[in-house]
Amino acid sequence: MRVPLTAHGAKEMALAALCFGGAAAAAWVLLPTLPELRVGVAVVSGLALLFVLNFFRDPQRRPPTGEGNVVVSPADGKVTLVDRVESCEYLGGPATRVSVFLSVFNVHVNRVPLAGTVRYLRHQTGRHGNAMNAASARENERQYIGFETETAGADGQPVRYLVAQVAGAIARRIVCPVAEGQRFETGARFGMIKFGSRTEVYFPAGCGFEPGVRPGDAVKGAATLLG
Repeated sequence: MRVPLTAHGAKEMALAALCFGGAAAAAWVLLPTLPELRVGVAVVSGLALLFVLNFFRDPQRRPPTGEGNVVVSPADGKVTLVDRVESCEYLGGPATRVSVFLSVFNVHVNRVPLAGTVRYLRHQTGRHGNAMNAASARENERQYIGFETETAGADGQPVRYLVAQVAGAIARRIVCPVAEGQRFETGARFGMIKFGSRTEVYFPAGCGFEPGVRPGDAVKGAATLLG
């Protein structure tokens, strides 16, 4: 049976277990005359460990089915933007953008919105501002992943789209262990952003993508129909 935790958090989970478990054990041994305090330390340590484990949870998800190309959310969280940008790298022109903000309580494993092959990768260093702000997409550290699908869009050409993993004020590490030429199915895991972040999807104008969500909607990676 698969343990619903991501391997990307193995180091952090092991360190948390060592630190919080050690703190609880030390309090139990060193404070025999203060039972209320040592119980309190044990409870706080246990809750802190549960928080870390909860952050790195990685549940199984099954993408919805439907006619045509079903695009799923790349992350759990709340939709903060559905708009049009006049210029988008890799796509070479205007695009429709859907942005999802992930709080520290969301699942942070990122999912592929639409089956395709990785054709473009670029990491951009930057700030670590609040990922809720739209400016974070331009100013914060981020990783771009460009995909090309095997099916044609409204213009008759293979659909290309771009995913951006954006680091936030708390999330300081983007995980993206993929390579150009690697193929992914819809909903497949491709990385994560550790401790609060933002994930964006860009589809070129004219390809036929129609957003099925709006700002304020709660979404789940690989499970919610994005468009």
